[in-house]
Amino acid sequence: MNYIIPPPEKLPAMEQVRSDRFNIKQLKCLVQELEAIAEEIGNGVTIPNKVIVDFFIRKHENSKSIGDENSLPEDWKAYNEH
Repeated sequence: MNYIIPPPEKLPAMEQVRSDRFNIKQLKCLVQELEAIAEEIGNGVTIPNKVIVDFFIRKHENSKSIGDENSLPEDWKAYNEH
């Protein structure tokens, strides 16, 4: 008899948690949001610098008030526009 042994399950991505860097979950959310912005602008490929800066400013303001885990890294919350 031949028994096929299934491959082992894939382990979740291991990451070194740092307060100054995006984690995997934050990066996935960021990519989805930027793709949505690119589609909204029309060409789906490039996003003007001003739009990206405004996006990060809004995300920064929202992350301070909402405390969303998919927002910005903890150290980024100390930055301001100036």
